[in-house]
Amino acid sequence: MNIIIEPDSFSFRLQSGTGNEIVYGNFYLEIGNRFFPNQHWNDFIVRLLLSWAHNLLNYEAGLLCFFDGAYEIEFVKEDKDIILTMDGLGECKIEISDFYKGLSRCLMAVEEYVKKNNILISKQNTIQQYIRQLKNSC
Repeated sequence: MNIIIEPDSFSFRLQSGTGNEIVYGNFYLEIGNRFFPNQHWNDFIVRLLLSWAHNLLNYEAGLLCFFDGAYEIEFVKEDKDIILTMDGLGECKIEISDFYKGLSRCLMAVEEYVKKNNILISKQNTIQQYIRQLKNSC
C-alpha cells in the first residue's frame, strides 16, 4: 500500500471572509493496482491531512475521511500494524511506522508548497507539529 500525494496538482484559493487560503491537491491510496477513493483524487489537502494525523495520533480506532465526497476509511491499530478497511477494497494491513512516514511525507510536501508560494493558512503551526509527532512515533 502506498500513500500518494501529487504536489504538481496543488492549487489554492482565498477562503471568503477569513483572509486565509484553501489548498487543494491530489491525494489517494494505492493498494496493489487499485486506488482509493480514485486515482488522482482531488480534495481539501490541508484539512484532510491534519484530520488524518489528529485521528491516527490520538485514537486506537476511528475514521479517516476524505472531504470532497463521502469516502472514509476505518482504521484499527493492532500492535505494530494498522488495519485499514475501505468500501469496495476490504482490509489492508500496514505497519504503523510506514503509514506514519507516508503521512509525514505528505504533510512535508504541503508545507513546502505553502512556504514556496507564501500562502496564508491558519494551520501552518499545526502542520509542523504533526510532522514532528508522526516522525517521533515511528
